[in-house]
Amino acid sequence: MQEKFIPVRIGDVIKLDIHSMGHSGEGIGRLHDMVVFVPGALVGEKVRATIKEIKKTFARAQLIDIIEKSNNRIEPACQTALERSG
Repeated sequence: MQEKFIPVRIGDVIKLDIHSMGHSGEGIGRLHDMVVFVPGALVGEKVRATIKEIKKTFARAQLIDIIEKSNNRIEPACQTALERSG
């Protein structure tokens, strides 16, 4: 039985196109055949993220920055709203 190719390692910085949303509200992108969950990313965005966890069929990443924003992204009206979301 051949081992599955894992295209990333913990700590890698990657660029992803976010194509859908997960059940917990995180953005979902794909790197080769691996699903990558990125909290804070929205559908239609291109993001840069750091790999934090790797499982057999998916990885979790932390959002570093948004390269291209979604038209659905809304900036918080005040600092308090920003602090509550983080």
